[in-house]
Amino acid sequence: METKEKRLVHNTIIFTIGSLGSKFIQFLLVPLYTYTLTASQFGITEILLTAVNLLIPVFSISIADGLLRFGLDKTLRRENVLKSAFIISILGTILSIISIPIFSLYPTLSEWMVYFIIILNLRMYRDVFAIQLKVEGKNTLFACDSMIYTFVLSLASIVFLVPFSLGISGYFFAYIVSNGISIFFILFFGGVWKSFTSGRFEKQLMIQLLKYSAPMILNGIAWWITNASDRFMLQWFMDDRAVGLYGVVAKLPLLIGTFTGVFNQAWIISAVEEFEEENEEWFYQKVFHQYYAALFLSVSVFLLLLQPFMKVYVSPSFYEAWQYAPFLLLSSVVSGIAAFMTGFYVAQKKNLNIIYTTIAGAFANILLNAMFIPMLGVLGASIATFLSWFVIAIYRMKDVENFACFPLDKKVFWYLFLLCIQTITMTFLPILGIVFSVVLIPYFFYQEQEFLAVLFDKGRKKVCSFKKSKR
Repeated sequence: METKEKRLVHNTIIFTIGSLGSKFIQFLLVPLYTYTLTASQFGITEILLTAVNLLIPVFSISIADGLLRFGLDKTLRRENVLKSAFIISILGTILSIISIPIFSLYPTLSEWMVYFIIILNLRMYRDVFAIQLKVEGKNTLFACDSMIYTFVLSLASIVFLVPFSLGISGYFFAYIVSNGISIFFILFFGGVWKSFTSGRFEKQLMIQLLKYSAPMILNGIAWWITNASDRFMLQWFMDDRAVGLYGVVAKLPLLIGTFTGVFNQAWIISAVEEFEEENEEWFYQKVFHQYYAALFLSVSVFLLLLQPFMKVYVSPSFYEAWQYAPFLLLSSVVSGIAAFMTGFYVAQKKNLNIIYTTIAGAFANILLNAMFIPMLGVLGASIATFLSWFVIAIYRMKDVENFACFPLDKKVFWYLFLLCIQTITMTFLPILGIVFSVVLIPYFFYQEQEFLAVLFDKGRKKVCSFKKSKR
């Protein structure tokens, strides 16, 4: 049992080192963007990158998902899996270029088409090559790549936006340079090029990959609708400035999302490796409780500190956006819970279940955005995002409870109810929200004192061990 937990903790730490550092720096770049770009300009960058995120699963056929699952399959040669994934990516590049006339129909993409195509394809290849590092167990190199990518992105953003004052072009230049250098590092310092050249093409394997990955296109699109379609709907119902304001506050859940993201990268690997092992049910329940406890505690504290934080985080012209943040922070909790359930689906290769649940949330998101944005503006988009992720989380929890024999901890629903009250009061009655937060946070800490004590003890032991190793 200790081996299972240690393996999960080890993978989580490695992914955290890479992702937390990189996401934190990206988080810190937001003030730079708010002082060098107008809200409308920032809105345009959000639209283009959102479109990239939509189309990556379409043109790559979500092959990164297949590469991870089949690459971890011990009955297959991972170099051959990579070769097939790369060939599929090449086809995606060709299709993306052929599709330029279609992309040009959208004015924002038409104006920035060259940047759009380059970023789309660089992101597509970087995703595949980075996944190969995970498949080969090179998690430390995966973390290093993430840090290198972020360092280059930060440096390039500062250079292009401040002394050169290139505006939107500088923003996109930074993304192109950082993705290009990242791919170079993964291929030649991460050893992925050697893996690629030693692999051989297997037609049957490629067909299996496509059968697994192709349905995930719908999942990718549905995920995009749930997470990002609100930018396009805000542009449709309002303007680029509204997209820019929303884009800034959408960065606030980034650190929470980083925690859930890196944990779930490690969790999926553990769920696959421990599937059908003895006592896996006890292991899953313990991990889930600690996971959601950390989520609720961190978001509750963040909500209390939100307004003073925003005063120093963004330029005065963006400060009004704070009121749209509470529901987005709340959505990071339910999306984190939904992401945790993905591990069970991947372990049992039930990728269609992932698709069904994500599509349900996507439909909810479209309907709710269409209802709330005309009435509430940017706030409506935030509320719609939370409610759509809530639909996905509930759907997946009940589904997993049925097929994986994973009894749900009912405390999670009580915690969610309390956090909803905190979110609503902080948004509409800030003074009452502060009072409620001051009461709620100690309550959360009291309820989870055993977990926090264990966490503190483990942290203390790690620090002591590190100090001894330095002597």
